[in-house]
Amino acid sequence: MKDVMLVMEEVYRDFDALHIPYRNIIQVKVNHRAKSRWGQCTQVGRNAFVLEISSDLLADKVDAWATKNTVAHEIIHTIEGCMNHGVRFKKYANMLNTKYGYNIKRTTSAEEKGLKDRKVKTPKNKYIITCIDCKRAFYYKRA
Repeated sequence: MKDVMLVMEEVYRDFDALHIPYRNIIQVKVNHRAKSRWGQCTQVGRNAFVLEISSDLLADKVDAWATKNTVAHEIIHTIEGCMNHGVRFKKYANMLNTKYGYNIKRTTSAEEKGLKDRKVKTPKNKYIITCIDCKRAFYYKRA
């Protein structure tokens, strides 16, 4: 199993070399239950964040780049104005992708991570709203 802290140190070096202003990560958790996400960044204070990384990505059989991409993705979320996947997020992701060969994007599949046998829980859409005028359907999992 990969050491998530060693992976983070490698990613931090790339961020530092490009002067990318990430903020304070106070805890990193390995999530053994997550089935529908690779990682999560949670803000717990003004400049404090907790990262969760799926244990599936830390398995020895998973390519190191797959793990680094997810860790870098979550660290980008710590940057001011990057909690979403908007323009600022894309700017920093593109910097890392271009300079160091990362493949940071909003979503990735199990196949892209080298985990073809991973069972992903796909929630069912419970509500369908249809526009009266254009007949376009909008699908929602919760009200």
